[in-house]
Amino acid sequence: MPKDTLIFDLDGTLIDSIHGIAASLNAALAEVGRPAIGLDAVKVMIGEGGRKTVALGLDATGGSNGIDIEAVYQSWTRTYIEVEVAKTEPYPGVIATLELLAAQGFRLGLCTNKTRHVAIPILEAAGLARFFGAAVVTPEDTPYPKPDGRHIHATIDIVGGERSRAVYVGDSEIDYDAARDAQVPMILVNYGYPRGRLADMQADAAIDSFPALPAALLRLG
Repeated sequence: MPKDTLIFDLDGTLIDSIHGIAASLNAALAEVGRPAIGLDAVKVMIGEGGRKTVALGLDATGGSNGIDIEAVYQSWTRTYIEVEVAKTEPYPGVIATLELLAAQGFRLGLCTNKTRHVAIPILEAAGLARFFGAAVVTPEDTPYPKPDGRHIHATIDIVGGERSRAVYVGDSEIDYDAARDAQVPMILVNYGYPRGRLADMQADAAIDSFPALPAALLRLG
């Protein structure tokens, strides 16, 4: 059956957010006397939500014993929203490609482990909110965040799509595991923030740039 529903990851797929995440994380770590973490190290901490990223950052700089992780997370969130969100941009070709897909009648949904109060300002600042409207599903909207496939299912349901006609687009092992659990095809973007080797993820298709997405969809049928 033709695919007409596209569900997207956010970080590393639609937006290049690593610099903002790293700057905000390091600012929060500095407040509790921890050293800064480099970009490459932060990349492998992304994908399971901000609280997990903060916990991994603390683990990498001395552990979390005696540290109020929630306070560090709130500090990271505050800095991220107030300072870094405005600097976050979509990857090249994302807006034009989403415009094309929307014009062709695809249902578009966003499935992210970012919390809603962080995800929405990012989408608005990056000019992406108009493509998804209410079809943004965060961990507050489901008890089964990625890599649980039911997060993808919830997003498909919100856009009014059918699971048999959906495709998931993401960049990491978490996305790959979620797509496999959801039993929907996955298109892997090769430019994001994977934790391991891309070759180890046997996605249904892979693209090196976002504008290559329509052609990849044609190959999937």
